[in-house]
Amino acid sequence: MFGTRQKEDVLSAGKVMNKLSRLYEKDRVIYPVKFKITLKENQNILLDAFYDTITASVQSDFVVQKAINKPLTADIIESQLKKCGATAFYFDSCEIDSDENISVPLSQLNQLRRDALDELKEKITARKPPVIYPIKRTFLKHIAGENKETYFCFNTVTQIPDNMDKNADIFLPLSTDIKTFERLIKSDYKIGAKIPRGIFGNAEKIKTKLNQLQALNVKKVIAPTLDAIVIAKKFDFEVIAGIGTNCFNTEALNFFESQRIEKVVLSFELTAHQINHLGGKIKRGIVAYGKLPLMLTRNCPVKNGSTCLDCRQNGYLTDRMDNRFSINCRNDCCEILNPFPLYVLDKTDDFKNIDFYLFEFTDENQTNCQKIIESYHEKAKPPEKNFTRGLYFRGVQ
Repeated sequence: MFGTRQKEDVLSAGKVMNKLSRLYEKDRVIYPVKFKITLKENQNILLDAFYDTITASVQSDFVVQKAINKPLTADIIESQLKKCGATAFYFDSCEIDSDENISVPLSQLNQLRRDALDELKEKITARKPPVIYPIKRTFLKHIAGENKETYFCFNTVTQIPDNMDKNADIFLPLSTDIKTFERLIKSDYKIGAKIPRGIFGNAEKIKTKLNQLQALNVKKVIAPTLDAIVIAKKFDFEVIAGIGTNCFNTEALNFFESQRIEKVVLSFELTAHQINHLGGKIKRGIVAYGKLPLMLTRNCPVKNGSTCLDCRQNGYLTDRMDNRFSINCRNDCCEILNPFPLYVLDKTDDFKNIDFYLFEFTDENQTNCQKIIESYHEKAKPPEKNFTRGLYFRGVQ
């Protein structure tokens, strides 16, 4: 990921690149072709080539003659038809209808084969794609309650406002020190945990931590990916499927319900209109505030010019517009975040079919977190700039 490409890197990659380039220098051989050839004395040669329901028929100007010396045999005919060469076809079988003791130049057989395969290729290319009829399914309309739940995900315990409602559902990263969980639980906070998006071989470590949290009577966990869900279901938590599952339609919601998932965070690529028309019974919610992850990396991009000791979880990248992309490091991987937070706290009335709102606090300080929570209760307008509505109102373009 770091450094510059040196001469030895180019030389060492040469053999691999040559091998890879040979993979696409010829047509990919994917079409089995069957032949039928008719060879009758004093008649033109006829050759039919078949693939699926498509037939190509060609005829030679050459007239089949009686053999003077060596007659044409079935083995010779088949060997010539097998030579499909650098085409997308491969020989499957052939049917030979031939008189005995006849003679035909091999060049005539080769030319007929080439002509037949060319015509077959043209017909395959010209065929109309199959008509796909959409499956019409009827789903029961989801009816959400009037009172929406709110879930607050904090990156660190220091972000939690001092006046935070103790009845609010608060989630901290699973990597948070177990003593911090104990302290907050003793202070009567409703604490849950958020499993990291990148597990990368740390499944056993995650199971150990979840086991400790279960012993502390933690009730809820957010599992942002399918593999995290599998791990979380081994315990007695209320599992909330996170944004990494990219739940996009009613079929997906029904699947999560069948897997005994209690709640789902919907894909932030859905529009408000699509969200309001999703069916199914399972409770669902949206990200109402937060800097959405743009990329999950195994390697930390900040390490190119700094160290973890210097960074102290404050690393970021900048683009040519001087936008600041925060780096959120967790569990041996990094999330590169959108420089502008998603903000729909003033648009909650547009989402009539959801059951909860999710707040994703990442690099905000305690004061900013408190202001955002207050903005939700007041349905305050966002700042004049440096925020995004995401795709909720414009969709994927």
